[in-house]
Amino acid sequence: MHGIIRAIVIVCCVPLGVGLALLDGADEPSPGRVRIYPDTMEVEVQLRNGDWITAECAANVDLNCDGHTNLWDYAIFAPMMDKPQAVPSPSPSPSPTPTPTPTPTSSPSPTAVSPIVAMDVIPFEPLEAGDEVGAWAFSAEGVMCVELSLDGRQIAVVPSPLANPRTQVREHWAHVPADCEPGVYTLSATAHGPTGGTSTAYEQVTIGEMPPAGTLTVVEGRTFTWPERTTPPAGVVTWYKSCTFVGDGRNSPIVYVEGADVRFTDCRFQAMGQAVRNKWARHCTATGLVDDFAQNASVVVGCTVNGLDTGSSSVHGDAYQIFGGCFDGPVIVAQNTFAGLHQNALQLDCSGVIGELVIADNSIEHTPPYRLDPGKVPASPILADVRHAVITGNQSNGLVRVSGAIEHGRIENNVADPMIGQ
Repeated sequence: MHGIIRAIVIVCCVPLGVGLALLDGADEPSPGRVRIYPDTMEVEVQLRNGDWITAECAANVDLNCDGHTNLWDYAIFAPMMDKPQAVPSPSPSPSPTPTPTPTPTSSPSPTAVSPIVAMDVIPFEPLEAGDEVGAWAFSAEGVMCVELSLDGRQIAVVPSPLANPRTQVREHWAHVPADCEPGVYTLSATAHGPTGGTSTAYEQVTIGEMPPAGTLTVVEGRTFTWPERTTPPAGVVTWYKSCTFVGDGRNSPIVYVEGADVRFTDCRFQAMGQAVRNKWARHCTATGLVDDFAQNASVVVGCTVNGLDTGSSSVHGDAYQIFGGCFDGPVIVAQNTFAGLHQNALQLDCSGVIGELVIADNSIEHTPPYRLDPGKVPASPILADVRHAVITGNQSNGLVRVSGAIEHGRIENNVADPMIGQ
C-alpha cells in the first residue's frame, strides 16, 4: 500500500504554481484529478470515465479540451496532506521490486474501441539485459500509451512509437531491465485508448540463457539457392535470421511453411515465388519476385520490395495479399517500401471478415508496363469487411480504394495520385 496525496488539476493559462485548488477528498470521478505517491513521486491522472492513467499517458490527453496536448494538460496542483489515502497495490508479481501500474477503477465507455496490439519479438527469443523490446499499437481512436511488462512487472510506459535501434522499425519499446535473473519471461504490452479501451498482447521470451529445448529453432546467416529447399518442422517456431533465398526466376517456392510457425527478420529474397506466406516478416528485402511478396501473413513491417511480377509467370503478384478466407488478425502491414510493382500493391479480397487490420506508413510505387485488364489502373483494393481498421499515412501513385464495410475505422492522411483519386 502507498500513502497518497490528492490534488485537483486547474487548467488555465497562468504560470505554474498559480491558480491552485485543493480536492475535498470526494470519491466520485473528477476528470483531471491527480494522485501522487509520496514514496515514489509517481503521478496518476483521472480521465472522464473514472480511469486512472500514469502521467506519461496524461501527456497524450487533452485534459483541458483546447485541442492540444502540451504542458497545460499536466498537473497544476497543490497537495492535500491531511487526508492521505491508500491506493490498491497491483497484482502479485514474482519481481522483487513491483511497480504500480495504471489499474482501471471503472468500466470503459460503452463505445470504447480496443486498440490493436502485436508483439515485436520472436517467441522464446534469447535476450540480454539492455536489449530493446517492444510492440506495435494502433487504434481508430488513437493510442495514449503502451505499458510494457515482464511477468507482470511494469518496465516502461511508452507514450508514442519511436525507432527501435535493435529491430530498425518504429514501435513502442523499452530496455530489458538489468536486474532480470536468467529464465523464461512473459513480455506483455497493454495499449490504452482515450475512451478507456485497452488491449494486451503477450509473448514468451528468454533472458540471459538459451531457449528451452523444443521451443525455437534459429537458422541464421544461411543462403538457400534453388533447387535447395527448407521445410520448417511443425510444432516449433523457426526463425530465419539474416538468411538469403535465391530462386530460379519462376514461381518456385524455397521455404515450405504449411503448418509451421515461421518468422523472417533481416532476410533477402531474390528471383523467386512467394517469399513470406502465412507468417511474419520484419525488415526484409526482396527483388525480382514473380508472385506475391507476402500472402496471408500476420505481420509485414519495415520491408523493402523492388521489382515484383516480372511477367515470367502466369500468376499475378501483389506486394501483400489476403487470399482465400479472411482471418481475425491482427494483420499489420506498416512502414514498408513497395516499388517496381506491375500490378496491384495491396489486395485484400478474401471471403469473410478481417478482425483487426493496420495498413500504415507504406510507400507504394507502381511501374509501367502494367499487367492489368484493359481500363484498370494499379490500385490497393481493400475489398474485405473489417471490424477494426487503421489505414493511415500511406503514399501511393496508384488508387487507394476501400470498398468493404468497416465497423471501427480511421482512414486518413493517405496520399494517392491526384489523377487517379483516392
